[in-house]
Amino acid sequence: KNDNDINHDFTNNLKKEIDNNNLYKAFIMILFYAILEKKQPIYLDNVVKNAIESIINNTNISINDLENFLNVEFMNGVNYTYRIKKMAQENNPYALFSLGMMEYNGEICGYSRYSKCYEYMKKASISGHPRANFMIAYLIYNNKIGSKSKEDLELAWHHLNIAKDAGSIAAINTMGLAYLKGYVPNEEKNITKAISLFENAISYNYSYSYNNLGLIYEDKKDYKKAFDCYLKSANLEESWACNKVGLFYYNGLYVKKDLTKAYEYFNKGCVAPIRIRCNWNKYNLAKYFYLDGCYEANVEKDINKAISLLEEIKDDLIDSVILLFYIAINNKNNDKIILYKNIIENHKDYNNNIKKDIEEKLNYLNNSKIDISVLLK
Repeated sequence: KNDNDINHDFTNNLKKEIDNNNLYKAFIMILFYAILEKKQPIYLDNVVKNAIESIINNTNISINDLENFLNVEFMNGVNYTYRIKKMAQENNPYALFSLGMMEYNGEICGYSRYSKCYEYMKKASISGHPRANFMIAYLIYNNKIGSKSKEDLELAWHHLNIAKDAGSIAAINTMGLAYLKGYVPNEEKNITKAISLFENAISYNYSYSYNNLGLIYEDKKDYKKAFDCYLKSANLEESWACNKVGLFYYNGLYVKKDLTKAYEYFNKGCVAPIRIRCNWNKYNLAKYFYLDGCYEANVEKDINKAISLLEEIKDDLIDSVILLFYIAINNKNNDKIILYKNIIENHKDYNNNIKKDIEEKLNYLNNSKIDISVLLK
């Protein structure tokens, strides 16, 4: 697989025979190629190449595939996408995966095309690319493709196993989630197996598995174990876990109430990469610290700072728009009242419960002299 002269069809067919334990046929294929076609053996005495080969040993990905892809990565320029597409046409698994992620993130045409993402991941998965195999399951479980039919779930589980065998910790974590949600073919929900898989993943310091274990323990009201899991994840700078730790400290749940530490962890959760950032961190900073200030955490009242944080997350978190709406009423800013009311009513998360809550608060205000700040608590 590390010979530039050998095409992917040959190596894929050879791997298939080996996987099916057809070793005699595989041996004949190798002999025919080595004696009649190649006519000389392949020697790899480069230490670096041997180290890389040990990493991709459980795949059919070649060092040449990686080397060619890295050459494009290091020479990234205006024709980067063009070169990646050309490599994908040659079935380079890294290029296929890269294009798949571009389609998932909407970087090709401005919006996500999950079916195109799946097509690229499917081709990359043939070589055993771990993340490509994982992404196929991820697309199915998150309703990006398919309908979670029996066949879909079998396909997802099949690719998760390939990813796991190739070293994907994300696949181990997702298998745990599959047991929690009942997505494993021909098996019932099984929290014991889920916990076992999460514990396997946290041995590699996988933050999402800490989060999943924390949720299980929190649901069981074992707040000590829950907090320990969240704290380990938060100290790995996982944004959602930072928010959970902040709330534990803010509410004094299991730990002693400590507003300084709450403020610290909410801030820590705000600096995560935007794609994996938990917006509740900014919301809680605005609501619990900047709106009224916090003497214990040495935070001065700063309405403008609170509004700025809420504005940043209003498209993703309807609670932030509701809070902005109440602030506008409190400040008697009619233009903002109308603006935020319209945003709330057109928000993707708007529902009848929110509508009822807003109407009740407005009616209450219309019939009383009570300051709106009472409703912010």
